[in-house]
Amino acid sequence: MVFFSQEQRAFIVEHYFATRLYACVADEFRLRYPDAVVPNNATITRLMNRFRESGSVVDEKRSGRPANLTEAKLAAVERTMSRSPSKSLRRPS
Repeated sequence: MVFFSQEQRAFIVEHYFATRLYACVADEFRLRYPDAVVPNNATITRLMNRFRESGSVVDEKRSGRPANLTEAKLAAVERTMSRSPSKSLRRPS
């Protein structure tokens, strides 16, 4: 899955409103952001629908338990990875 920055999303919406052509949006995006993945038609459509519904291109807040990474947990992961760098992080033991 490709994630676009807010600046890139705004660029896509602005250029779609200006041209109403997916190909023009993709071409302009490629020129402005040469190292980024170019959005496809479905991505542009999804962004436009989100903009029309909410008036914004910002992601909605996600539900669920937030990540809680403490300094102690981070230090433990670093120690584990330094001892066995090829071991999976899912099963560090």
